[in-house]
Amino acid sequence: MYTLPPTASAQLHTVHQWYEAVTRWDVAKLDELFTPDYRHVSLPASVGEADKGKKEGLALVQFMASLFNGKAIDYEWYDVNETDGKIWVHSKMYGKTPKELAFNNESIFQFTLRAEGEGIQIAEIREFVDTKATAEFAQGLAGAA
Repeated sequence: MYTLPPTASAQLHTVHQWYEAVTRWDVAKLDELFTPDYRHVSLPASVGEADKGKKEGLALVQFMASLFNGKAIDYEWYDVNETDGKIWVHSKMYGKTPKELAFNNESIFQFTLRAEGEGIQIAEIREFVDTKATAEFAQGLAGAA
């Protein structure tokens, strides 16, 4: 398991703040972390998710929060690879909805970061999705409706 080192770069701290905010459904914090032209890309294309801008990305977080009644989910980092302006994180996010539907998604996130104002913000996230877990969660949602 990867833990944030005490000497972590400013851009790695930004990515860590994203994980903390997204797993706690903190839309206001995410809004601060994203550049105005933020974009989220889900891969592979076979997942069938359209690219999302900042507005759509924040709306998705609000939707997910509603599925969990605002209850935080957990996350684990397995590996991190960092270069100037880019960070790749292999991680898992997991939890259960109030209806006991398991969310157990292992993904690789590629973050593109840039200096904005006095801090570092996220300009783009490319998420390499666990297609099996995504399909199972979607099927579970459809069955619970």
